[in-house]
Amino acid sequence: MMKMKESDLPTIIAQDKQAWAAIQDIASYEKKQEALALLKILTLGQQQVEDNQLTPIGDVVQRLKNRSKKD
Repeated sequence: MMKMKESDLPTIIAQDKQAWAAIQDIASYEKKQEALALLKILTLGQQQVEDNQLTPIGDVVQRLKNRSKKD
């Protein structure tokens, strides 16, 4: 278990010479989950650009100003 903390690599558990499971320390798992979430956001943004689903910056600024007035 201590080696997992040092290396950030998962430990593979094998059964009958076949990989059966992988164990990973929680910090590495969370780091990978955050990276995956960021990749999903970037992919969504790229798809919106390709689909021409863009909002002019002036509109975004105005929405933010209106939102701050409501609070």
